[in-house]
Amino acid sequence: MSDVSPDRQWRVDRAGGWLRSGGSVLFLGNASPDESAAMLTSIAAQAEARRIMRCGADPRRADRPYHALADLLATVTDRDLAPLPEPQRAILSGAPFRSAPRADYFSPAGVRLSFLNLCRRLARTGPLLLILDNLHHLDPATTDVLCFLARAGAGLPIQVLATEQLTSTARSTGHRVCPRPLLVLGLGSLTPADMSNLIDALTLTNPPDARP
Repeated sequence: MSDVSPDRQWRVDRAGGWLRSGGSVLFLGNASPDESAAMLTSIAAQAEARRIMRCGADPRRADRPYHALADLLATVTDRDLAPLPEPQRAILSGAPFRSAPRADYFSPAGVRLSFLNLCRRLARTGPLLLILDNLHHLDPATTDVLCFLARAGAGLPIQVLATEQLTSTARSTGHRVCPRPLLVLGLGSLTPADMSNLIDALTLTNPPDARP
């Protein structure tokens, strides 16, 4: 018999079905790291992504630019980068993304465009899924890149599966990071601030039959 609660299983199945339909999923709330990681793994197994890139944002490195983007790029190979123009290959294979930097200089605009083109090419062979655990700990530079991807990559088979915790003074950034159509669900314990954000999110992004 499965030890997964019916409520959690409903969330896993709901999110998996939404991903298979081509959308993105954002969980708002508080859950243990183990619970969050296990749930994301279960959902990803139900998705039909051709390629998965994953990062777990680390609060200890939140002041390091692009640390979360470096995690996303950890499984990217030279073969993946080969179709990109040389300047973009140099950016994504350079500091701070790889252990052997080859780029002496890169601009935020250059990083945004390079990552967009990489994701665009990876998605040509099937859906690309970005898994962002604890996106509230994303460094600002990575957040900027992912927000650009969500806007400029609209219409492409690029999806995001993310978790985010909120505080009484924080507003969700997941709505800017996750491409549409976006399903927002509650996760774990919810504070009054979480509930306020979740209700706002449900009103803005979810279909009528969605529930927290």
